[in-house]
Amino acid sequence: MEKFIALKQAEDLEHNLKQIIRATRGESGLRQFMALRQEEKKVVEREAYEIRKRKAFIRECITVFIGAIVFCLGLGGMLYIAWLFSEGKL
Repeated sequence: MEKFIALKQAEDLEHNLKQIIRATRGESGLRQFMALRQEEKKVVEREAYEIRKRKAFIRECITVFIGAIVFCLGLGGMLYIAWLFSEGKL
């Protein structure tokens, strides 16, 4: 319920701001304001995309690192078993 109230208050404030800009600076001022908002929105989206991209890269690196460790341990285990077999201990 609080989120809804906050959203409606923000919408009301935005509407009032647009009316003030339109009254004081005219339609060109409102267009300029809207262009600035769009530019800021694009910057925020681009930053969010870069963060998601960086997190995906880190997850991929961790996955490859863990896969390499598992592979090396498996290979080492097989070589150890082959060595035991060749020594006749198995």
